[in-house]
Amino acid sequence: RDRHACPRAGDPPRLAQGASHVGREEERVEAGDDVERIILPGEALHLIQDNIRTLVTTQHGGLLSFGLFAALWTAASAMMVIIDTLNRAYGVQDGRPFWKVWGIALLLTIGLPVFMLVAMVLLVFGPQLGEWMAAQIGLGALFQVLWNVLRWLVILVFLTVALAPVYYCAPDVAHAWR
Repeated sequence: RDRHACPRAGDPPRLAQGASHVGREEERVEAGDDVERIILPGEALHLIQDNIRTLVTTQHGGLLSFGLFAALWTAASAMMVIIDTLNRAYGVQDGRPFWKVWGIALLLTIGLPVFMLVAMVLLVFGPQLGEWMAAQIGLGALFQVLWNVLRWLVILVFLTVALAPVYYCAPDVAHAWR
């Protein structure tokens, strides 16, 4: 019987068959192949397998550069949508030149994740960082207790520094400090 044919009534489910092979190393690939063969026609499966083999076995430095560029372009485009949305929320037309708006979008795209990443690292690894700083400074337990309170303030500052420029720089409005 053709492996690409639809299952008949009474046949065991192929996913269940594939799952039963997962424990054995030599049959793991076969289990994944069964799932792929159910979903894809034969020619498409061979085309995808050949492309994956080529990507894995050959070095493509340009492919990584293109991937980073495409990711940055996509994220900056999303930031452009946020800029447009904030301009609409303020009820203004963006009068800045295109290159300036894209520059702001790129800076916000790069800066926002950096500050948010630092805040998340402090959230997760804050106690260990406090222990390390206490050992370096030589203050011991007093610094650790103080750090466990202050790190929440530092996290809040980093999140504020990450988000404030979006609301300040993105819309084309003059903000008045109050």
